[in-house]
Amino acid sequence: MPIAFADAGPLPGSDFRPESFTWLRDRYLVGSGSRTWWYGDPTAGQYWYFTAEASEPDAMKLVAMNSAETYRTLAEQPGPARILSDEIMVVDAAAHYGYVVVTAVRTGVAQDSAWQAHVVKVDLSAATVVGALPLDVDAAVGTALGNWAAALNQDGTRLGVATGRLGGACRAWAIDTESLAVVRKDPHQLGYDCFQQISGDALLTGTESSSYTEGAYPPYIVYSLESGNLLTQENNRDTYLLGNWLYWLETAYDAWRVMDVSTGEEVALTDPPPVGTLGARPTVWETGGYSVILTDSALDVRALGSPTAGLSLSADAGDAIPVSLAVHRDIVYAAYASKPHELHLIDLATGEETAVAALGGQEDGIDREPQALLVSEVGAGYFYSRGGSCTFHQATDWRDK
Repeated sequence: MPIAFADAGPLPGSDFRPESFTWLRDRYLVGSGSRTWWYGDPTAGQYWYFTAEASEPDAMKLVAMNSAETYRTLAEQPGPARILSDEIMVVDAAAHYGYVVVTAVRTGVAQDSAWQAHVVKVDLSAATVVGALPLDVDAAVGTALGNWAAALNQDGTRLGVATGRLGGACRAWAIDTESLAVVRKDPHQLGYDCFQQISGDALLTGTESSSYTEGAYPPYIVYSLESGNLLTQENNRDTYLLGNWLYWLETAYDAWRVMDVSTGEEVALTDPPPVGTLGARPTVWETGGYSVILTDSALDVRALGSPTAGLSLSADAGDAIPVSLAVHRDIVYAAYASKPHELHLIDLATGEETAVAALGGQEDGIDREPQALLVSEVGAGYFYSRGGSCTFHQATDWRDK
């Protein structure tokens, strides 16, 4: 596990310095610009950008980025190269294949007629495109960056893709990753549902928004991407799809419930997570195979679907509450408001702090979403989905747990 990190700067082995729309995916960095997307291995100092002369897979190439200038001055691509999803690329657990959703149309521009998106499959170690699946969509589907979303199931055999995160029509596909074939489209006839979240196992939608709300709102409906059936319906905004698990608050806001979406079975929680207050709702996300429920005064970190917490903190008990955290190899990397440029390493098996690692200098640290921190064996950093400066700090020292 990494215990020390370099200062931020150009990507290791390169003069390229990404500023926004960058993510850490296992041992790879991925990012996008106005004309195309890129990915790279910071340990090897190798980076590639995507070109598409046409919509056929053999016309799509990954080109070595010899300098930042070659990427920045790349000509407009005739084929599908513009990223549609904030995730940019999703990567399987073995970090063997990555999947991106792209289009040839100008993103953010409404279409007058049907258009195409493409799901592109990349062999990451070989830096080759191994397949591309065209998705025909109607003009009601929005083209804005971030309006689409993609996620893999746990074993990487199914890719969920959906539209409507920012507006426009909700459409969804379940795609077999080996054959790049659509195995299910628009489960249960989505109709006028509004997209909320997707995993490789399920789709979470809401009803149409009103003039008083942003995006979808309850009732939230969960559809299986495997069977296409409606799994459950919840009438609470605090409803979250985390991988193969659904977390939601009771309508009285007094207790969490957790369900395995593949079986429909609920888990009895012996350690109740914090629920927040009506005026300050909890922030909920998944990191490193764990769920995180964070409020202003409490924190709960547990293996996805576990009845018990691996780490439970409360300000009422005198605990300091992190403002940002990530889990890597069963270790919590936590940043606190008092010293946001430091990461405190907490072993989830014991609850003990085992190390403190500097992450940049006094001017660095969390200034936005608490889930923006990402950690892997190659490094750590803060990565923001909707703009803002992203930072990457290469790992310089490691130790066994």
